Amino acid sequence: MAVNQPLDLTCGIEIECLVLISTPPDQSKYTAVHHFQGQGLIHEALSKPIDVRCATCGVSHDFVLDLNPYMEQTDDEGPEYTKWTVDTDESLDLTVAESLKFHGTLRHVQVFPIEIKSRVLSLTRNFVSKGHAPSSGHTHKVSFDAEVDAVYRSLDRHFNSADSAKNIGLVVNHTCSTHVHIGNGRHGFPTRTVKNVLSLCVAHERLIDNLHSTSRIHGSTILSASESWASLNHSFRYLQHVTAPKVYNSPWSTHFAHTAFLQSESAVPDEGRKFVPEPVYPASRFEASPDLTSAARRFDVPSWLSIITSAQDITDLRNLQQNSARRSTINLHNLQSYRLNDEDSFDFGYRKMTIEFRQHAGTL
Repeated sequence: MAVNQPLDLTCGIEIECLVLISTPPDQSKYTAVHHFQGQGLIHEALSKPIDVRCATCGVSHDFVLDLNPYMEQTDDEGPEYTKWTVDTDESLDLTVAESLKFHGTLRHVQVFPIEIKSRVLSLTRNFVSKGHAPSSGHTHKVSFDAEVDAVYRSLDRHFNSADSAKNIGLVVNHTCSTHVHIGNGRHGFPTRTVKNVLSLCVAHERLIDNLHSTSRIHGSTILSASESWASLNHSFRYLQHVTAPKVYNSPWSTHFAHTAFLQSESAVPDEGRKFVPEPVYPASRFEASPDLTSAARRFDVPSWLSIITSAQDITDLRNLQQNSARRSTINLHNLQSYRLNDEDSFDFGYRKMTIEFRQHAGTL
């Protein structure tokens, strides 16, 4: 694959939601079986055929989703994302107000935090359907968006229709999101492509924020707990008495302030330096590049764009987020260096080789 060839665009989505089950008093006690009950209900719903239109002939047919067993999700080498997976996510929960509301109207309520992970979906090639094959010999194919739509319709039909069980509900709140991963097969992206995406998102951050729910854009001016929190508080001893706040969707101004000051040795007293990791980009090039140092200490979009442009590789771009990629609207943590040829492709293990967009609110 040459650098100037079209990208083999792929995507994956993560759908977060909460399953609520109202149980009789004698069944309300938590057991190991209960732990998997929410996953089991979602898995059962997604296992049933659903009507989908063929991308090539336009005929509707029963489509069957390719699913991992919900208690057997990955192999020893890590997830390959060849099938859909019903997983859990302990970061999801009801708010205090929601808990009071539900427990006030329903005496015994079990809450199950669910994350539904898609297989790798091609944006350029349709998927061969495993549903009904017509006698003509034609093989039905399904587009990536039709497959995602089928998942949402299955959930809606199973949990929100008139025939749904009255003691089961499926909800989303501000803790739930819909994450979208964009990839280039197993190759990763050229550094120039990642720079372009990041520059667009930084330059148009406020416009992009306007497209999203306010619950996904409040952010924070302080990053989450990391080695840098020790730097910010000047002393490891002080860190023992302070709990770093748990935040998400920090604005880009926070990330760039972090790279400008908290990675710099001068920001940390002598007694605290042994706790500070080696500086990474852009701080690692401050001594060699006065222009980069100056840009890092100016808080405006043109300066931030120049820092992005000056990055030498994917690692430099990942380091702009340090340990807070999962607390950002965009996550570059899954990327490694671009591989030009198929023979250069490698076992990426838990690296998905994607750019993850995390800002979209949960949707059902």
